Amino acid sequence: MIRVWEEAFGDREEAVRFFDVFFSPETCLVLESDDAVRAIAHVVLGAELSAGGETLACPYLYAVAVDSRYRGLGYGKAICEYAVAHARALGYRVVATCPADDPLVGFYRSLGFTREERLGDGFRPSAFMVQTLSFLPRVLVWHARRESNPRPTA
Repeated sequence: MIRVWEEAFGDREEAVRFFDVFFSPETCLVLESDDAVRAIAHVVLGAELSAGGETLACPYLYAVAVDSRYRGLGYGKAICEYAVAHARALGYRVVATCPADDPLVGFYRSLGFTREERLGDGFRPSAFMVQTLSFLPRVLVWHARRESNPRPTA
């Protein structure tokens, strides 16, 4: 997993720190083929979105990476779709992400994410994106939380 991260993001030290602090088998998704890691994604728990006066637990899709030899073959799409379906099955009503660079915005749009320009909290507001999994009012506010494993709100 660290090799795929390092190849995608170019930062081994950050990968090691991330895995030391945030890794858990419940939130790290790994797509394997022929006994080798092809793609990884992390569903970071501990954030909230406020929508129309309602506060919702909101998983954050983070560090989606595909082995460079297998890009363009659908591995990134497959792991992202699985992450969203898993969040929906757990009862979450929204998933957020912030693409690392502008070309990825189109990729996430193709998966049903939309830009939320009013959101921020340290993110480039023009790149912050959400996918709603059930009806939500369109006024969203991002809140980072520090709890380790929040439960979704019903």
